[in-house]
Amino acid sequence: MLIPQPEADNEMTTKDKTGGHTFRPISGSVLIALSLLALGLVLYVLWELRSLIGTMIIASLVAYALSPIVRRLERAGINRTLGVVLVTAMMVAAVVILLIFIVPTLCREIAELAAQVPAYLSKARVAAGSLWERAFGEQFPSDVQSFVDILTRQADTLQAIAGTAAKPIGTIIAGIAGTFRGILAFILWLVSIAIMPLIVFYLLRDFDKITAGAVALIPEGRRNLVVGLFTEINNMLGKLVRGQLLVALVLSVLYCAGLRLIGVPYWPLLGFISGFANIIPYFNLVVGLIPSAIVAGFYHDPWWLGPIWVILLFAVVQTMESLLITPRIVGQKVGLHPLLMILALFIGGTLGGIAGPVGGFVGIILALPCAAVLKVVFSHFYKKVNAQAAGQEPETEQEGQDELGSGEVPSKTGE
Repeated sequence: MLIPQPEADNEMTTKDKTGGHTFRPISGSVLIALSLLALGLVLYVLWELRSLIGTMIIASLVAYALSPIVRRLERAGINRTLGVVLVTAMMVAAVVILLIFIVPTLCREIAELAAQVPAYLSKARVAAGSLWERAFGEQFPSDVQSFVDILTRQADTLQAIAGTAAKPIGTIIAGIAGTFRGILAFILWLVSIAIMPLIVFYLLRDFDKITAGAVALIPEGRRNLVVGLFTEINNMLGKLVRGQLLVALVLSVLYCAGLRLIGVPYWPLLGFISGFANIIPYFNLVVGLIPSAIVAGFYHDPWWLGPIWVILLFAVVQTMESLLITPRIVGQKVGLHPLLMILALFIGGTLGGIAGPVGGFVGIILALPCAAVLKVVFSHFYKKVNAQAAGQEPETEQEGQDELGSGEVPSKTGE
């Protein structure tokens, strides 16, 4: 009678077929511990290299934004390397002009506006008191008057803080250098800023090679699907990001010109803020319309005439933006719904805010591109599922394929 042999216990040692050596299988807890240790080591290395990684990310985004310009120059018959040199030089010149001329002007406008805040509050208190006496036949209540006095004192503090924006550029650089932990960190920061144009140059010059290499890593069975998806994402991001920035620039020019014609002081600052705040739906009405109307009210007689002109200006420009500027520059089918944009900005700011104020600002900047990518991915797979259910091939957008790159994989036959 055969007696069944008991199954070998998992804890028993096992012999290696090749050498006869014994080993004991690694338990799951040890594997988890090793995985966590490796993950912690990777995160530590990434944190130590955060400056370099940030420089690479910014340079990649700049190269992605400038790639269509280089491609158009190449189509016009200009050598790609020469085109990359021209575009990189234009980028550096634009940054230098921004730092030398535009930023000091905006800082000076902020300092002058902050210096006038106490006078504005004093005028507003007198005007409000006059209206109160006219309406009710008595002076301001004591609690309201004390509240206005507190605002006046806070305005003096605001003036002292914002006045630092008008300091000479040498003082500003010295203050920035003082915030670094040491001279070495400051030197590394300067080096990262200096090498960024070089990184942008090489990324632009070898953009097609990098794209082809990335496509070659995709399995052939999934290549068409992945390339088609990334083509749609490229189209959406290109039109959305570059289009929104161009729309903001056009609106800034219109607002600056309109406020200048109305006679509103500090029109460069208010126009710039009003134009670029339009990237967030309706946000320019808060940070652009209200301050412009308040400032205009102090420089017009009667006082209500200035705010009326400002409201008319914003109404005209917003109508032009909705009916003419955005459809022409961005396009109709690219735009995200305003509610989706507001929710994306709120989620991005909240999640990024976990890492601090800078993280919140970065989250707000990346919120709209991430929302656009999610919209494209959902739409792509939704069309694919519907096409498969109907027994048809899903349609894939091919517009802008050249901007993503040819995606040609080098043939192995010629090797």
